[in-house]
Amino acid sequence: MTARPMNDSRLRRAPRVWSLRTVLVALVLGLLSLGPQVVRAADDPEKTVETLIAELGSPDTAIRKKAALDLAKRGPKARAAVAQLATGLEDPEPVVRNASLVALGEIGEESASAVEAIVKLCETDVRLENRHRAVQTLAKIGPQAKSSVKLLLSIARGGQGERGDAPYRPTDKIRPLIESIPLRCDTIRTLARIAPDEKDVRTLLVLMLRAGVDEVELHGTRYFVTIAQSVGECGIDAPEIVAALERGKRLKGDGSGQQKIREAADTALRRLKQKAEQP
Repeated sequence: MTARPMNDSRLRRAPRVWSLRTVLVALVLGLLSLGPQVVRAADDPEKTVETLIAELGSPDTAIRKKAALDLAKRGPKARAAVAQLATGLEDPEPVVRNASLVALGEIGEESASAVEAIVKLCETDVRLENRHRAVQTLAKIGPQAKSSVKLLLSIARGGQGERGDAPYRPTDKIRPLIESIPLRCDTIRTLARIAPDEKDVRTLLVLMLRAGVDEVELHGTRYFVTIAQSVGECGIDAPEIVAALERGKRLKGDGSGQQKIREAADTALRRLKQKAEQP
């Protein structure tokens, strides 16, 4: 039998396939040869941070935002950028302000010098998302952000505008619990973390625990559970707080809200007892 000749098109394609493979192999070998330099560049955080700091001043919004988010990935290693990130809180673009807050939060307590700028943003930014992010950032800074307590107390009471759409306005009275629940709950967590010994903070926590029980059928459950978790984790065992938790533990009713409050109160009381027994 006579062998069939190879198809001409296959003959033409074969060199292209091998040529492509050759190129790919060469590229891989080239990248491997650059490996040590690439690793050294990645391990040089100061150089990278300096480059990103410069990009924070770019006229391009997307570049400024990305630079801030890239600095956030560096965490405390990006502490040299705190001053520039604080300036970014006054950026005309809300996405850049938000990204700057993310970075300051990830840097953590090293961002303490930016607390004043963060407070100013909370008081002036009309975007609820940014004010919410600012509260979360203060929590990550921790006790170093204690100078923000007055503002946080006002936000926890409801001083952030109807449904969060209006600019922040201070208030000394607790507004209806239905307003801006996620923001207020996060603010309560932040207060418990950065200023657990402040008298005004403890007074607010007690008032909100009582309101949570009284409005269990409405929106009180979420507030009570949030505060119970916070005081348990932070070990805030003031007698008036313990009494408010005991009241929640004794709450009657078969609804899911009542059960959540009883469970949260019981867990918090157990944690406080455990912490008190530790040497």
